[in-house]
Amino acid sequence: MIRAVLFDLFETLITESRLQPTRASRLGETLGFEPEAFRVAWKARRSRVVLGQLSFAEALTEISRALAGTVDAAAVQRVCEQRIREKAVAFAQIDEEVAALITDLRGRGLGLAVVSNCFAEDVHAWST
Repeated sequence: MIRAVLFDLFETLITESRLQPTRASRLGETLGFEPEAFRVAWKARRSRVVLGQLSFAEALTEISRALAGTVDAAAVQRVCEQRIREKAVAFAQIDEEVAALITDLRGRGLGLAVVSNCFAEDVHAWST
């Protein structure tokens, strides 16, 4: 007997397939860094962000210190806010069939859970 259903969030419950959010690894130029140096520095920190050991902003701050020796806190804040806005779009476009399925499963008394390997900033819009 099934008592619970576990869902992945992105590309299962919500999709970005028709959206083009900026990939974190491509933010180098936006922050004023050489793109390849930024990509390498990001790749070294990404797993810690995904595991919740480091926030997106903290990772960008670390990278800024490593590559430039200083941090433009306003630029880091702008990039973080832009990521939150871009990721929120997917939450505003939930497929009606997915919503109906969730409602039906909940109505049957099943436990529901969602997992994701996304950044905390990526799910800021969850409550909306």
